[in-house]
Amino acid sequence: MLMALLLKRFALLLVAATLSLLLVANAGAQSCGQANTIDIAPQTLINDTIGTTFYQPLDGSPGFLALGTVTVTAQGCPSDIDSGLDVRATSPDGSVTVLGDAQLSGNSPQTVVFPLSSPKLLVSTPTEIRVTASVIAFGQIVSTISSSYTLLPFNPTFSITPSQIRAGSGQTVVGTLVLDAPAALFSLVVGVNGAAAGDVFVASNSRLNGACVIPSPSFCALFYDFTGGQSTFTFEISARSSSSQPETLTVTVDWGGGVRTATLKVLAPQQQNFQLEILQDDGNNINTPALSKFKFDNSRAEVTSNAQRVKLGQLFTARIVPLNADGTDGSPVTLTETISDAVPDSFPISPIPMLSGASGTDLFLDKVLLHFPKSTTAPQHQYFGIHGGPATLNLAFQSGNSPLTVHVPIQVVACTDSSSSCSPALGSGPADFDQEIMLEADIRGIPPQLIKAQIGQESSFNPNAYRYEPLSIDFALVGLSPAQLKDKRLAPWRLAASSDCAKIPADLAQGTSLNLGTKSATSRSRFQIQLGANSAPLCHVTDVDQGESTRNILPSDALISMENILYTSDSDSRNNWQRINRDTFNAFQGYQDNGGKPFTAQTVISASYGLHQVLYTTAAQQQGFIDSTGAGSAPALLFDPGISLFLGSEYLAEKYQNRNQPEDLDFDSLHDLFFHYGPALRAYNAGIRASQLSFDEINQACGNAPLPPVPPSPNRDPFAVFRYACGILNGRTANVFTYSPAPLNP
Repeated sequence: MLMALLLKRFALLLVAATLSLLLVANAGAQSCGQANTIDIAPQTLINDTIGTTFYQPLDGSPGFLALGTVTVTAQGCPSDIDSGLDVRATSPDGSVTVLGDAQLSGNSPQTVVFPLSSPKLLVSTPTEIRVTASVIAFGQIVSTISSSYTLLPFNPTFSITPSQIRAGSGQTVVGTLVLDAPAALFSLVVGVNGAAAGDVFVASNSRLNGACVIPSPSFCALFYDFTGGQSTFTFEISARSSSSQPETLTVTVDWGGGVRTATLKVLAPQQQNFQLEILQDDGNNINTPALSKFKFDNSRAEVTSNAQRVKLGQLFTARIVPLNADGTDGSPVTLTETISDAVPDSFPISPIPMLSGASGTDLFLDKVLLHFPKSTTAPQHQYFGIHGGPATLNLAFQSGNSPLTVHVPIQVVACTDSSSSCSPALGSGPADFDQEIMLEADIRGIPPQLIKAQIGQESSFNPNAYRYEPLSIDFALVGLSPAQLKDKRLAPWRLAASSDCAKIPADLAQGTSLNLGTKSATSRSRFQIQLGANSAPLCHVTDVDQGESTRNILPSDALISMENILYTSDSDSRNNWQRINRDTFNAFQGYQDNGGKPFTAQTVISASYGLHQVLYTTAAQQQGFIDSTGAGSAPALLFDPGISLFLGSEYLAEKYQNRNQPEDLDFDSLHDLFFHYGPALRAYNAGIRASQLSFDEINQACGNAPLPPVPPSPNRDPFAVFRYACGILNGRTANVFTYSPAPLNP
């Protein structure tokens, strides 16, 4: 009993002691720990921005990035080592955001800086947010202090101007975003939603390389440099719409902290009418009427015009003009051109059966049209038919932002059959051989005007033209060369060779195929020869007045010396051998002075024949003008216009290639094309031993103006080497370069 009483009294004493301790603890908690001041900076914030500022706490502790700061001065409770500071923000809806906490030590006031992050509220009006700092000791809030800041509405604005464009107009829109921007490198991601397949957009700003394509394999980002604060970001969008229907698009801009949108309406393309014009010249004469017109509009990206028929050797110009509302032409658009689907006419090596074994040199093998100028981009383009056959011109240009291409089917006609006419004539010269000229031009890839000019120079369009070459061929290559005289290709047509006009070596007798009374030999009858006292032809002749009399060569004259013909007939204006071959004549005089013997004039095999004045030695020894046995064919066959033109144009084409002249698609001009044949013309006329001339030399000599007149004898002609090529290239012969083909067929 006593023990129970003692335990009850001890329990009462313990409770009393515990209450005493609690009273002491509460008294300590209330007497220590104090929140002194609170400061919020800035006093206003725009919610949800991504901009941040670096803050350095006053105590030197590591800095931090935040939208703002809350600075609190408070002191803890020394008797509670766990006393500390708690700071939190309370929104009007009661939601609480903890901004941070810190331990307070000692009895002295401490300043603590907390980062201020605004609550995730999108407010429509300025809203007060209260921030409370609480000192906690012994597990209880012992002191509080509060302040507030204002949360401003966050509503970045985004707009595009204009909000409506027309497809294909080339218009651009400007996007403008007003945003509380960061103080750093900043990017906007731009997108376009709702576009039709094939639409392409390009977003760009003024920053270097500031452009990207939409749709993009990843995303389209534009970068900006700003110092922070509310800023205006602008960019441009160019639209290339392939749709023919109106479109309503949504343009989006994403700055990483949010997205804004704007609506862009793309109207259907406005129809623009254009006209393809084909002109029968270089297009530089604004008064030249178009020979063919083709109207189209921009409703399709590609269009094919009606087929155009042009003639071989015809220069024509292609251009495209927009049509104004009143139907008049606008300024030509800039065209980028290509030529495709070219299929030149095909021919056997020779259309002449007897020349089926002849060599064949054809220029511009895979081309139907040549193009001027070399640049493939220009307001207008000139073309020249170099081979018969089909080809397609592809003329591309921009209509606003939309690319358009016009395909123009072309048929170059050589007018060599009964279904097509070469009227008007090929130039103003005789038209008797225009069909044959066009055929050879087509085969060889030589302008028909050039072939006609050359045969005008060579033969004055006389198919029976004949010219013996006593110096450049007979003396220089044939008459003194037994090997040449015995060559199987020449020997059948050889005159009996003699060094004294009497004795004939057995192996140099008259050729087995030669009959001095036939056309292959009778052309020599035009030459005058000198006779001695006995009326017999002189053999050794050194002067024009050496003989007693003169007469023309007779069919019975078998052994006429070259020098007799040279001195006696040189004064004939058709010959002029000494003037034309001055250096070779001087060499021949040296030969005579040194006791060189006379030799029989090989007036058959050392001569040129026909329209193109083809040398027999060239035809037989180089061009396959031989029969089935390998012997040379009859020289008289070279009077045939088709054979002469075939061999002459082939030889010119061969010289063109030998002189390494271009066979490109593009030339600077028609003049440039023609003058590139100059070195070949020089080689055609001058022979293999004469000095050759380059394109630049010939173009410099007579490209801008004709050569000066030939000086009177005995003055040396400083331009002698240029006369032949320049005479042809300058249209010296019958104005054949005035070729005016028939109008195009639409």
